[in-house]
Amino acid sequence: MTEAISFQGVGGVAVLSRLPLAQGSSRGCLAKNGTAWLCIKLGKQAVTIASIHLHWPYPFSQYQQVSNLEMKLPNIMQPMILAGDFNAVPWSHSVNRLAKVSQTRVTPGLRFSFYLNMMGTILPIGLPIDHVFVSKDFVVKSIELGPRAGSDHYSVLANIAVPTRVIQKKH
Repeated sequence: MTEAISFQGVGGVAVLSRLPLAQGSSRGCLAKNGTAWLCIKLGKQAVTIASIHLHWPYPFSQYQQVSNLEMKLPNIMQPMILAGDFNAVPWSHSVNRLAKVSQTRVTPGLRFSFYLNMMGTILPIGLPIDHVFVSKDFVVKSIELGPRAGSDHYSVLANIAVPTRVIQKKH
């Protein structure tokens, strides 16, 4: 099923998986809030995978977007992996608000995934604004930058172990 939803000119989000959907799986897209998710089956474990794309902060509408997500994210099934373009550094208020409300944590480390571009010249000023959040029981075995792959951002590649003892629950 393919569904296109306008996202106010910032860019779209999607979650693609070769893994099967969990039985009775939760999936959705928060129109105009840059978030999509689906619940996949990893062995006997159901895990929600979510993609996010936030607006830039002031003077854009990141604050309002995060406020809207604070009301919606608690209703998405746990455990969760939330990843994407947060347009915010890991120590920012927006990142901390989303980690708290999604009951996840930001994977540690500085990965300069976006470099400023001035009139076609990439400047040596990098920003760590693309992140992977994981629920508390997940183990991040490694995380690194990958290729740009047609984007103005470098991809972020994470190797995450999902313990079998994690019990799915809905908040």
